[in-house]
Amino acid sequence: MKNNDFKLVVAGEAAVLVYFAEAASEKVLEDIQKFKAMLRKMEPAWLLDTIPSFTSMLIEYNPLLTDYAEVSRVIRELFKQMESNESTDNTSVNSIVELPVYYSEETGLDLASVASLTNLSIDEVIKIHSETLYQVYAVGFAPGFTYLGALNESLVLPRLKTPRLKVPKGSVAIAETQTAIYPNESPGGWHILGNCPIKLFDKDKETPMDFGVGDKVRFMPVSRDEFIALGGAVA
Repeated sequence: MKNNDFKLVVAGEAAVLVYFAEAASEKVLEDIQKFKAMLRKMEPAWLLDTIPSFTSMLIEYNPLLTDYAEVSRVIRELFKQMESNESTDNTSVNSIVELPVYYSEETGLDLASVASLTNLSIDEVIKIHSETLYQVYAVGFAPGFTYLGALNESLVLPRLKTPRLKVPKGSVAIAETQTAIYPNESPGGWHILGNCPIKLFDKDKETPMDFGVGDKVRFMPVSRDEFIALGGAVA
């Protein structure tokens, strides 16, 4: 990580946005995860939360226990440690999560059109999409909505010209260079390939999601019967 990639931006009265690079990459995500682990290991009393994303991390702190000057000092010191390799901490081990997906025209509202637009067969679209190991780059838009990348270039398409008002819960979709799963019914403009029957976000759990930024996701094709047995529903 180069020092000139590092940038601090005040984000309200009690938060700092730390930029690690201008463009997202697997290496940038590794740096973000390493930095997060180092900060957590310090256990500063003022730390409230860390929210990583594509190229940045939001750090929220308790303004009654510290101020921006102290938080920025700690952040800069950690960056120096990372840059000079003074820290031997390997950070947390990111997990690979396998998620079942029923790819079909029943659940994949755009599966046939994606095949047509990419000059591929439906089976080829499914094979290419499910064989890629995706990185979780960010969580946003809606609670539990994960941005995964990078999509195989043969499946890269712009978003729908007219977004849907209702995208079914569990829809697995693609847009541009990314893929994602809609954790709940919501509006959306991505191309839907199938559906995942697993509950991805539970606000009542201590940890609402079983995976997060830095983890990797692989989609596992399942049959219609397997999909229903796992709790999926078809019209």
